[in-house]
Amino acid sequence: MATLYYPDAKRLGRLGFDSVAGVPALFDRAGRYCRTHNRYLRERALGEAGLGRPAPWDAEKVPSEKTVENIARHLGVFVDWCDHRKIDWRDVSYKSVLRFQNDMALGRWSLSGRTLKPRTANHHADESTAFLAWAADRGLRPAFDVKYKVVSRPSGAQLPGQATALVRSRQGRRPESDSEDVEKVSYLPKPQQVASWLQAVRQKKGYPKYLASRFVLESGTRLFETVAIKEHQIPSKETLQNLSLAGQVSGPVTLVVTKGGRPRTISIAIPFLMEIRNWLDGGWLRLRYLWHKRENSPPKSLVFLSDARHYEGTPVSEARLYDCFHTVEPRPARWTTHFGRHTYACFYVLYALEHEATAAGRALSDMGADWVVARGAWYLKTLRKQLGHVSEETTDLYLRWLVTASGLAEAAAGWHTFLLL
Repeated sequence: MATLYYPDAKRLGRLGFDSVAGVPALFDRAGRYCRTHNRYLRERALGEAGLGRPAPWDAEKVPSEKTVENIARHLGVFVDWCDHRKIDWRDVSYKSVLRFQNDMALGRWSLSGRTLKPRTANHHADESTAFLAWAADRGLRPAFDVKYKVVSRPSGAQLPGQATALVRSRQGRRPESDSEDVEKVSYLPKPQQVASWLQAVRQKKGYPKYLASRFVLESGTRLFETVAIKEHQIPSKETLQNLSLAGQVSGPVTLVVTKGGRPRTISIAIPFLMEIRNWLDGGWLRLRYLWHKRENSPPKSLVFLSDARHYEGTPVSEARLYDCFHTVEPRPARWTTHFGRHTYACFYVLYALEHEATAAGRALSDMGADWVVARGAWYLKTLRKQLGHVSEETTDLYLRWLVTASGLAEAAAGWHTFLLL
């Protein structure tokens, strides 16, 4: 299969190539360097690809390193498919791209040997289409004709008049459904199961990885967003104390590294932020000292630094945090970092509704589906900002789950307290 090679970013930086130092290089299954594909990746990383779009789509944002990596992985799948079908990418028509897409969605071909979700197949085909259109614009292959349609989608913007945006969508994409996501959410773990797993992480992986894992569950942040948080982004102890004295139950944390590159401010329970701040003012400083002593270089300012022996002060990577969710036992069924976000989202809204019902002197199960939908929709609006979802469709699945799960509200009471068990 096609592979990605990650160059020495520091060396490239010293040679004056800082702007593309984090761009991976793509090689096909025979180990050959994919020259044209890699040129495309570099131009995408610099925001110079253009992608042959007419106005108003010609202004391209510079993507994050994570986005560039995902683009490279999508292209790698396309390279493998071309190799499997013995097709030269220069001869691929849009009709062939749809065949590539449908092969994956219908189970006729995939790297894993399994049928892919329509959404995943669409993503692979979207990036392949963009690459082929770019190559045609650059004169690197014959013309590549694609039929598009203009659709209106939620933009996630908070300013009046910017709630929707016009985007181009290629014709022939597979219909996507949230039904699989709804099924995943239906397997919510019990809070006690999550608490037991967190304690296992603390015992087996160390306190910093426990804090990072719990951060996902306390805030709903993505894996890469979590490991990128720096010390100055956590409020000071004085700020947290003042917020608490003012009757606030949560404090602000502004994320800088996010999906889409747009900073957003999230809210996190003050007791947990205070625990992180105490760690930063104590054990974290020792890990930085040990790093400096061992590496003879300035320590990192990232919040989550490893305390593993011989690796003290090393930033907790996405892979290490991923392992905490996927390998530490005992853990909830189907437990993943993304499912951790689902769990946070559902219990966030469920607990809020249960609290409202209790304040009214009633049980949540007695409030009725209409009330759950109406109040749940209001909380979901806040939740979208917290999770950083661009589309309302991504979070609306929680509302559908709430209608059937509202009778389980007692399981959600005291979510943050359960995480401390």
